[in-house]
Amino acid sequence: MELLGNLLIQIALWSALLGAYFFGKSYLVKDDIYKKVSKFLLFTHIFATFSTGIFLYYLLFTHRYEFNYVWTHTSNELPWYYIFSAIWEGQEGSFLLWATWNA
Repeated sequence: MELLGNLLIQIALWSALLGAYFFGKSYLVKDDIYKKVSKFLLFTHIFATFSTGIFLYYLLFTHRYEFNYVWTHTSNELPWYYIFSAIWEGQEGSFLLWATWNA
């Protein structure tokens, strides 16, 4: 489980950085292949960012307490709407929420 979350975050980070690089390079070189690569990396970034958010919601709603974020911000006694809002309770979740909205 931890490997999947780390992999999604790494994909989102590197696809955003490489996408920005190839987008800038497409204006310098004036080649369509760089635009196509940057577009592919943009959609990869969007997919990875949304998947990370969905994965965090899965961890929160299934009460996977082996993860620090879930253990810190949820409990078994919380109603579903408090668990739903727990994603933006901590700094990491707020950052992920803003990244998802921006994607």
